[in-house]
Amino acid sequence: MAHSKLRVAIQCDFDNTIVLDNMSHAVLKAYAPQTWESLEEQYKRGEISVERGNQLQWPLVRASKEQIWDLVLSKARVREGFRQFVDYCRKSGIRLVVASNGVDAYLEPILSHLGLSDLEHFCGKALFTTAGIEIRYVDPLGTDRQEGFKVACHQYLRSSTDYLVYIGDGASDVAPALISDFVLARSTLAEVLKSRHHPFTPFETFHDVTRAVDKHLEAKG
Repeated sequence: MAHSKLRVAIQCDFDNTIVLDNMSHAVLKAYAPQTWESLEEQYKRGEISVERGNQLQWPLVRASKEQIWDLVLSKARVREGFRQFVDYCRKSGIRLVVASNGVDAYLEPILSHLGLSDLEHFCGKALFTTAGIEIRYVDPLGTDRQEGFKVACHQYLRSSTDYLVYIGDGASDVAPALISDFVLARSTLAEVLKSRHHPFTPFETFHDVTRAVDKHLEAKG
């Protein structure tokens, strides 16, 4: 392909992007008291980071790892064309990385169910204890984070690539999207980028993403 000379990496969000819904919310709704919702409102008001929100919400969850796996596998709806997009990236020599503020307790079983356990990914780490579920965010360089996890992942990828593509949907995707070379956005991320007159390509399925990425990289040469 014409873009094979470029070292291309793609950073992709998970909740509401690869899967159609927020799986963290699905777990919290099923297994945590409603007090998690007040913490969610604090995040929406910008009083706490999304990372800190999860660190406060997930200890409220009363469920085993197996219960969470069963729940998310019964509820997860993968966005159309994602498996084909992974194949496209692999055939094209594009490094595809999932970077999520979500938690491995649900992200990894979904990837495993798709036959994609080997897909490079960074996310919150869940530690199941007798006192509840603790969440840690450790960036690719081993630094603990309570905010800016996706930006740290972006900086890590930037150090070894020529061209960085970003795919996302939410408020936590804004900061890394703004410093990417090419952005595919939907929902809140698209609205924010539009308000800031920052270029992006909209998408609904990963078939859209594949076409847009291929066309854009072909033009780049």
